[in-house]
Amino acid sequence: MLRYAFAAMILAGLAVPVAAAETPQQHCDRVIADANKGQKQALAAGHLYRYGKWQDVKCVKVDYVLAVEFYAKAGAVSEINSLLKELEYKLNAGQERARIAIGRLEAKGYIRVDKIPAP
Repeated sequence: MLRYAFAAMILAGLAVPVAAAETPQQHCDRVIADANKGQKQALAAGHLYRYGKWQDVKCVKVDYVLAVEFYAKAGAVSEINSLLKELEYKLNAGQERARIAIGRLEAKGYIRVDKIPAP
């Protein structure tokens, strides 16, 4: 009896179609395509543009402005604050990329940068 149950399980397993795993690039493409469908999708798109990769595979160009836009659409204020603190840290460390990102965020009106006049 046990032998027949085991054989039935094996045959049932063969009848189930095998679903191909999604590659990181396919995942990134799907996240970008679904970004405007809801709050969770916008948050996922924000993360994707903030880090530029998924499962350690680079699939999109890092774009902090798009990350902030999607975070705002998702209502993720804490993520925006975290990103801005990260950019501030990178800016103070002298990273040119952070300076450019801060400039783009200011130009779009997402942040205001108070400039301290030189003495």
